[in-house]
Amino acid sequence: MSLFRSFVAVLAFCVAVSGAQAAPLKKAFRSDNPEFDASKFICLNYTNGLAPNSTSRAATIMARIWMFGFLDGYYKASDKLARSDDPADVQKLDDAIILGCKNNPGASVYAVASQALTGEAFKLPTTISGDLTIAYTCGQHMESKESAAVKADLAELWAFGLVEGIKAVANPELRIPIESKATILDAVNRSCGNAANKDMAYRDLASAVADKVKMN
Repeated sequence: MSLFRSFVAVLAFCVAVSGAQAAPLKKAFRSDNPEFDASKFICLNYTNGLAPNSTSRAATIMARIWMFGFLDGYYKASDKLARSDDPADVQKLDDAIILGCKNNPGASVYAVASQALTGEAFKLPTTISGDLTIAYTCGQHMESKESAAVKADLAELWAFGLVEGIKAVANPELRIPIESKATILDAVNRSCGNAANKDMAYRDLASAVADKVKMN
């Protein structure tokens, strides 16, 4: 059985989404903060969080990871995806995010990612965060969920951004509500748990799930 057929066999349902927001954050990120929501995290908080000792530092890091995922999905669906680990290219993207946020301090990072950063196709790095890269596999994710919860949570945050980016190309006026995140990631993780998909890139499986998401 092919990897894709195994995936389809596990994913016996299509995820239908409409509009809305909110839900609690996973234990690995928990303090007293709500779950990270790109449509509610504003640019002023993003730029403030760039300071090393800022109270919004963790949220800014999560926002950057989410935006890299969103752009990965958006560029993929637009056939504009290109990669580079050249520090100059990574800095160019970071500078564009900061400029977009400084020009729109009251806007959400979702608005900046979907409007200010999609006109030009920036080259994206292969590294998501630390030792988490786009080569991260389903097998590694299943292990991380047992022994490295923060890494697993960051991978899922990035993957949800990727799914949102893919869907935003064909549905620019619609946004996947944060309430649907758990359902979408459950579909990804159930498929990743299939032994036949152990060596499949987590990114590729998340992309396959995105194709099954129905926007209405």
